[in-house]
Amino acid sequence: MHPHGNPVALAARPVHITTDIPGTHLLVAFNDPSGLTVYDLAPDETIRSPVKQPEPLDFGIYGHQVRVDPSNDVVILVTRGNGPAKGKPEDRER
Repeated sequence: MHPHGNPVALAARPVHITTDIPGTHLLVAFNDPSGLTVYDLAPDETIRSPVKQPEPLDFGIYGHQVRVDPSNDVVILVTRGNGPAKGKPEDRER
């Protein structure tokens, strides 16, 4: 194994990655804080810049997995919430 392209700084520790259906974008899910970043992929599959989203998105509580619908029109970030602990109420997924 060897590096392919330049390293990319991530917003947090990733928990799941996938590509869109045609393989032109890389989607990276994070759990703490819950989030998702989409990167353009170059034709040689190196990672380019993040895709700016048109507005802030609600990523729920504790993102766990990112999936792309076969239509390539919908991205789903699965969140799991957090159970109650030490007197703190449940963080419910949204």
